Amino acid sequence: MGFWTDTKEIIDPKMKFRFRVSIGSSESMHSGDDSNFVWWYAKRVDKPKLKFTTANEGELTINSLVADTKVLTYPRLTPITMTLVDPVKPNATSKLLSFLKAAGYNTGNFNYGDFRKAIGSVRIEQLGPDGETLEQWWLIEPVIIDIDFGGLDYSSDDLLEISLTIAYQSFSVDGPDGKPEIVKPDDIMEAAAYSQVFNC
Repeated sequence: MGFWTDTKEIIDPKMKFRFRVSIGSSESMHSGDDSNFVWWYAKRVDKPKLKFTTANEGELTINSLVADTKVLTYPRLTPITMTLVDPVKPNATSKLLSFLKAAGYNTGNFNYGDFRKAIGSVRIEQLGPDGETLEQWWLIEPVIIDIDFGGLDYSSDDLLEISLTIAYQSFSVDGPDGKPEIVKPDDIMEAAAYSQVFNC
């Protein structure tokens, strides 16, 4: 029975337009003081992407009597993209330029560590119909690897958009009650329990 035919308990499905993106201090966002870090001008954003590689690809033939068992390697994370509209206040362009300035771009001594530190953390929230948080996706060690400040066109009355590509080391996921569903890799490594990464 689909959710659209179940009249006993009406639950709205997850919708693409119900989301919120926050970028900034992880400590402040975890403490609940995140009003200054919400990027409400984020028009669209990807959730994390996993790519699995088959380690034994091509080793078996059609006539082989051995079962074609796929051996998957540890998943590789692929960068996500985010599209911003650029309001006058707050100024999205200025916000991104502040990351570059904090990393020493103006002085000619660009520092990757300072750039990543200036960005802080990235949190993507899947929201419910009443604005409640259904999921929280935290990108671990995020860094912007591509910025497109948009193009101008006399023939268009569209809003100016900025496109970002964000790479990250890993991610964690919290459920609707704040319970971790995918935990931080650091926590796993300390416990030497790598199998906890994916709760399959």
